[in-house]
Amino acid sequence: MTDQVKNGKKLILMIITYLILFKVAANILSIRYNHFQVSDIVIDVILIWIMYMLYQGYRWARWFIIIWYGLGMILFMFIDYQDIHLKLIIILIIIMGTSLVTLAISKDIDAFLTFKREISKNA
Repeated sequence: MTDQVKNGKKLILMIITYLILFKVAANILSIRYNHFQVSDIVIDVILIWIMYMLYQGYRWARWFIIIWYGLGMILFMFIDYQDIHLKLIIILIIIMGTSLVTLAISKDIDAFLTFKREISKNA
């Protein structure tokens, strides 16, 4: 495993952690404002499965996550939560945006995804 692949693995794990934390924060806000539904749990399970597929090297999972969380981030900007500070929303958007851009353009992540696909082909 090359250094580029190791860096890609670290980036993927870091981004998956950020995405899960973002989803947990969104669920907490949904519960707080009485918008949480049972279908949210199903969506969370599907997203965790897609993140696992990303870790296994599937490129479709990468683009699905970028589009899904990108749309979620845009919608999050327009939700009106009275008692949440604007600074917190801006920080969350910056973290999510940075994660999604890194996921989209990182050569290290490309190397890691290629490495994982080659391992699964040879297995």
